[in-house]
Amino acid sequence: MDGGDVRSCRGPEFEKTTFPKPVEIIDGMIREKSVNIIFADTGVGKTFFAEDMSLCIARGQTRFLAWSIVHSWPTIYFDAEPDPWE
Repeated sequence: MDGGDVRSCRGPEFEKTTFPKPVEIIDGMIREKSVNIIFADTGVGKTFFAEDMSLCIARGQTRFLAWSIVHSWPTIYFDAEPDPWE
């Protein structure tokens, strides 16, 4: 590991530090290089919601339900829910 831009600083120095603004993928909802978790009760449509959102982002569509898609982006859908049939 080369360390990249990793450094340490104390409070006053940190307060003066500027950070690049994160790139929005879905306005006010999803940012680049982020991990997002969707949780809700069983049977309310989490899987459909997540799959549809991923497809809209990856296909370059401009809207997902009520949200604006600002940038198209490669997506990965990962389902960590245990299989109820096992």
